Amino acid sequence: NYIQKGREIYPFYEPFYVLEAQLLFDKKRYNDSYAKLEELIAVNERYKPAAPLLEAVKEKLGIN
Repeated sequence: NYIQKGREIYPFYEPFYVLEAQLLFDKKRYNDSYAKLEELIAVNERYKPAAPLLEAVKEKLGIN
């Protein structure tokens, strides 16, 4: 898996969190996707490209 290899080189690279969260979202694993996005927020709470996905996950989970 390319994401895992990339994580070995750049473990806190924000786009990897978003890619992983998107893959989980696409598999309808919304809680796992939300958890991955929470990890991203802990690393960089201002990473704006994650905002649309975070909103979609919150909508699926019924979180306001």
